[in-house]
Amino acid sequence: MKHLALAALLALPAAAFAAQPAMKPSPAQVDRLLEAMQVRDNLDRMVPLMMQQMQRSIEQAQGGDLTPEQQTRVKAFQDREMGKITHAMRWEVLLPMYRQVYADTLTPAEVDAATRFYSSPEGHAMTQKMPQLVQRSMEAMQPLMQETMHAIMDDARKEFATDAPPAPAAPSVH
Repeated sequence: MKHLALAALLALPAAAFAAQPAMKPSPAQVDRLLEAMQVRDNLDRMVPLMMQQMQRSIEQAQGGDLTPEQQTRVKAFQDREMGKITHAMRWEVLLPMYRQVYADTLTPAEVDAATRFYSSPEGHAMTQKMPQLVQRSMEAMQPLMQETMHAIMDDARKEFATDAPPAPAAPSVH
């Protein structure tokens, strides 16, 4: 019985230590990682890609062929909306958020390991290709999203048509 009590007492500090949150990386560690990942530069490169994607989406929503007047309106809309995006995504606004998210999510060892990777030639290549990866991923998903949105819009028209009876209530789960 004494041995069991002693083992329990010895295990308490280990359990208490394990329950404590891991140490957070310092702002300087996170800044080094963000620099190695070239986050600021990638954001600057991604904004024009976002603009191109927005323009394609607007053109598709308009049926593809725009009149010169519509093109002018689309360009004015894009410029206005891009100004909003650019203002919201200023580095001085994003940096504190990035620092907080990375510090709350990663341990100091993880930040250091990621910094080493992104400082390597392979990591540098990843950061250079990230805007392309994001753009190509968005382009690949666009047909799926358009198909899904069309199906949702069809369902909404059917659901809310004035002459359609209300949809049956879902069975309740007890």
